[in-house]
Order: sequence, then structure tokens, then C-alpha cells
Amino acid sequence: MENKKLNPKIIEFFGPSGAGKTTTARRLAQVLTAEYLEFSSLKEQRYYFWLAIWRRPGRAIYLIIYTIWEGRSAWSLLRHKLFLLSTHLAMTEKAHMRTKQNQIVILDGGLGQYALSLYEHHVTDQELSRYVRRHLGAHVYIMLSAAASRRWQRMKVRGRQPRQKLPINHDTWQEIMEHNTDKLIKVLPRELSQALILSYTTDELTTELLVNNIRAKIQAL
Repeated sequence: MENKKLNPKIIEFFGPSGAGKTTTARRLAQVLTAEYLEFSSLKEQRYYFWLAIWRRPGRAIYLIIYTIWEGRSAWSLLRHKLFLLSTHLAMTEKAHMRTKQNQIVILDGGLGQYALSLYEHHVTDQELSRYVRRHLGAHVYIMLSAAASRRWQRMKVRGRQPRQKLPINHDTWQEIMEHNTDKLIKVLPRELSQALILSYTTDELTTELLVNNIRAKIQAL
């Protein structure tokens, strides 16, 4: 959905692991002369995490409780999810603070991505709608997906596969992730009517073609 009055300051990528989010986000930051957000140190990440809790304690408490509920089946899963939550909260907070300096920022690890990591079940439209309304506030959301075989190939090349050592059924988790991704891309335009929502499958697209298409849509606003 496009809004010609939109002045994009925060651009957030989300989607399943291995879809090309980081590569695309970094390249888009270069062509837009924007800042690709990452943490320079663990100290910086902790600073923005505690700042996020201080500024919006209700949001943090709600997400922590929901995370504990979703990860209750195993301590290792819960620990993994709490780590992701702290990272995504901190990144979202840093994005909002950077925009106060009139800086366009691009991230691929915000609360949009955490919507796909939070749930361990097939999420309903109602659940996702509530999550989006309460926690998401970027100006542009870009969903990237790819065939499962291609994503796993990319993850093997980079030597990092999500949840590899966790006591879960990986096939079931992948199916849940794909289902919830499809749900989220349908809910976003309905709940964030003022945002630009884009969706791409990266199987047949080079990074340059993808970035040029995204840039054209953003610059047309």
C-alpha cells in the first residue's frame, strides 16, 4: 500500500531467515544514503534495551510476559526467545532515537521481525492485528521470502542456522514461520494504513534488481 504523503524515516525488513534481508538492507542503505542499523558493542545494545524499557515499560512487560508464555516448553527455547526480544527491542529503540536526528535508518532486526520469532503456533489475524497495533511503527515494511531449499542453502553457506540446537521439530517450525509470515503481510496494510508495505520473493531476483525496485517505490512517495 502506498501513501504519497509518507516521509519515510524508518525502513524495516522482515521475513524468514535466509531470504536475503541483511544483504538487501545493507545495499539499500548505500543507494539511499541511509544508515544501516547495527550495534557497535554489547554495551551499546544493552543501553538501548534499557532505554526501551524505561521509555515504554508497558510494551516491554507485555512482550516479556508473552515471550515467556510462548517459550514455556523448554528453558533453552525461552532463553533464545528472550535474547531475540532484547535485541529487537534495542534495535527498534535505536531506530527511533536516530530518526530524531533527521536520519533515514534501515534495520532488519526490529519488532516486525520479532513477530515471526515470538509465536510457536499458527497465529490468528486477531493476534497479529493486536501485535501490529501495539508494537509496530516503522514507515516502510519490506517482507522478503524465498523457497525453503534456497534459504537453507544460504544459511549453510553463512554457517548459521536458526534454532539448530533447540529441542523443537524444525519442519513444524518452518511451516509455522511461513504461515505466520503470510498472515503478517496481509495484516500490515490493514493496521498500518499510513505505511508503505512491500513484499518480494527473492528466488529469481538479484540484489541490484531488488534494491532498484525498492528505491523507486520509496522515492516515488
